[in-house]
Amino acid sequence: MVKWIDITSPTLRKVHQIWCEMRGDALIPHLKSYNTFLPVAHNDDTICAIFPAQSGSPAFRSVGVNLVYYFPDVSDGLPFAQIKSIVARTALTVPFHEVCNNRQPDCRRAKVGGGLNGRSYEQLLVPFGDDRLRVCLVHALFEFSAGQ
Repeated sequence: MVKWIDITSPTLRKVHQIWCEMRGDALIPHLKSYNTFLPVAHNDDTICAIFPAQSGSPAFRSVGVNLVYYFPDVSDGLPFAQIKSIVARTALTVPFHEVCNNRQPDCRRAKVGGGLNGRSYEQLLVPFGDDRLRVCLVHALFEFSAGQ
């Protein structure tokens, strides 16, 4: 069964449509398709997570410049388990784990930062799998609201 997701951003909706076309008859696009997908999704507001087939810890890869500003605990190559703040670790990694386990895309809306300086965003997470349909990589795209 395919999960219905609510995407409000026209940009994220278009990226989701491209991802859907890439999956063909499978539930998720093959990892080999990722390089084709990357030019569509690559910008300063993206991040991806690698899920090793073996027992290693998932790690972030290709953390966009804007995301480092909003999520300073994250950097390229950082394993999930090494994020110092438990609150940040939970907020950042739970969506990736859920998409990995469900093997389906997801879209979330949240706010980063508190008070008047907080910034709302919408986040689209899309998985890519191997020949056995195991999720190996989850790519997340963020669409930040126009104002602070």
